[in-house]
Amino acid sequence: MPGYLIHVRAELKVGGTTVASGGDFQLGQPLLGSLRHFDPAAAVWHDSAHALSAGEYHALAIDSAGIAAAQLDALGQAAAATVDKAGQGDFTAADRDSLVGGYLHQAVLADFALADAHNTLAADAAAIAAVPLPSYGRAALQLAPTLLFGTVR
Repeated sequence: MPGYLIHVRAELKVGGTTVASGGDFQLGQPLLGSLRHFDPAAAVWHDSAHALSAGEYHALAIDSAGIAAAQLDALGQAAAATVDKAGQGDFTAADRDSLVGGYLHQAVLADFALADAHNTLAADAAAIAAVPLPSYGRAALQLAPTLLFGTVR
């Protein structure tokens, strides 16, 4: 089926619950997204724009004070349970949020955990105190649509 016949809408979910949705976009249609955060130390807002395509899947996560080992263990156990169910042919709980969203969320948190571990090791080696600032991360499955005269094929 050609992409210009497939229409999607944007959804924002928090913890699996849809908190906002809307729009009517052709699959692969170029869009512009923006993340905005406030820096209280400088009392300014920071914007970061991202080129998007309609139909992409993005996961955002916030690292406010480090990623706990228990949180990573819980994510690992959930991923292992999903793999076990799939190996047994049980796809009843397999949806885009549990599979794709879970994978991308785990990727962002693993990146945070790696950065936290690196910072802790460097601080210990230098005998200094590490005081990380809150940060956010984004992982995405990006589309690379084929266009014909500006229309997604």
